[in-house]
Amino acid sequence: MLRDLIAAGETYEVEFKRSGERPIVLAERMAGLANTAGGWIIFGVDDATREIVGVTNAKYASDNIVQAARRCQPPLATVPAEPERIDFAGRTVVVVYVPPASGVLYQAGGVFWGRKGTQTVPMTLAEINALSYARGIMSWEREPTPRATLADLDTAGVERYLSTRPAARLQYNRLADTLVGLQCAVEAPDPATAPQPTNAGLLFFGREPQRLLPQTEVFCVLFRDATGTGGYLDRKNLRGPIPELIDAAERFIEASMLTGARIEGWKRVDLPEYPLKAVREAITNALVHRDYHEAGQHVRIFVYPGQIEVHSPGLLPPGITVSLMNRGRTQSRARNPVLAGLLRDLPGYMEQIGSGIRLMIGAMQEHGLPAPEFREESGEFVVTFYSRRPRPGLDVAAAPPVLVPIAPTAAARLAPRLLELNERQLRAIELVQERGRLTNTEYRALTGMSDRTAARELSDLVNRGFLAVHGSGRARFYTLVESPE
Repeated sequence: MLRDLIAAGETYEVEFKRSGERPIVLAERMAGLANTAGGWIIFGVDDATREIVGVTNAKYASDNIVQAARRCQPPLATVPAEPERIDFAGRTVVVVYVPPASGVLYQAGGVFWGRKGTQTVPMTLAEINALSYARGIMSWEREPTPRATLADLDTAGVERYLSTRPAARLQYNRLADTLVGLQCAVEAPDPATAPQPTNAGLLFFGREPQRLLPQTEVFCVLFRDATGTGGYLDRKNLRGPIPELIDAAERFIEASMLTGARIEGWKRVDLPEYPLKAVREAITNALVHRDYHEAGQHVRIFVYPGQIEVHSPGLLPPGITVSLMNRGRTQSRARNPVLAGLLRDLPGYMEQIGSGIRLMIGAMQEHGLPAPEFREESGEFVVTFYSRRPRPGLDVAAAPPVLVPIAPTAAARLAPRLLELNERQLRAIELVQERGRLTNTEYRALTGMSDRTAARELSDLVNRGFLAVHGSGRARFYTLVESPE
């Protein structure tokens, strides 16, 4: 592993030193690594040539590292506690790993340091604030919302919530005091002034939360093709308190995905493209665990033919990694514990406390689909669900589409649950089921439409996943997307 690190050169996670550095300077480097993503400092390597030159006094280099760690505020713990000495062809290198900070920011010499590329630089106030929110050092949800008053809260909604928690009501005489106790409001400096809603209180109970918290809006987009470059078929900007956002996003997903079916005996069994409980869990997690402090950042839900992506602003909290999530081994660590606690008291939202990742993986596997993919990119966390529909780079034979034909009238029954097809398109699907194939000429003869309109509507059925196209020019024809079952 060490040879690989050296061969790759210096990065924002790896720094080379030819010899021992003074503790006061080394403390800055170590604080910068800890405040960013953690990383290695390797002594005895030339940073320009990557040549292993070795250190002349390994004990001196090790002692400086220990002193530098103590100069950081708070004192920094390395892994292992004593730097490692490793021999390479008679040359000694000294290696220390600085773990990423968890719930704290480090400074050295009175300055908070960070990494930009291969450089260690002082952090700006904006960067310090952003990192403090991301690490949970500062709490966005507990802060009072500027310009908000108790009149911005839906009193009836608060009462409905309290009906699920009668004990909370008994502790206080006034509704305002109850809200303060729930951390949904904070006391004003003037005792004669009513408490002010917190961000959590407004997002959970607000009449129009997005008026004062525009970053809490949720964007949902149904794309026409697998790349998103062909435009979209539907788009909604969801507004309202957090429980309504979850429900509305679920409805958007349900209306956007295909629903196939099969016949078991005399009964018709629906086969939704994805298990809704898995996607709903991802949406709930995105809204509860996202980083809300940056204006202009939104939860985004993208539906493509063959996959759904749920984008949540902010990277994972310290101690939780993508690798652990993909193995289903993480424990719940709420970035916004007030919101999480409020939502847990509402039936149907967060019953799977601490096991949401395993729920998503299990639900997808029970549905015969791959486990969801978890990743971090460009300052956000993304969950991707894949269906059986063909998509670029996927072996179609290994992953057949969900939709299966069952009867000539099936399309008419399924259409309201799929995408809003017109009557001509429904009739086209019935014809394909009856004849096995359909040409543009036959479609025009059936409907009396122009060649261009017929081509556009048939292409739309292909893009929506109903039909498969074969051949080109006058030899082109369409068949129903079928399962090998």
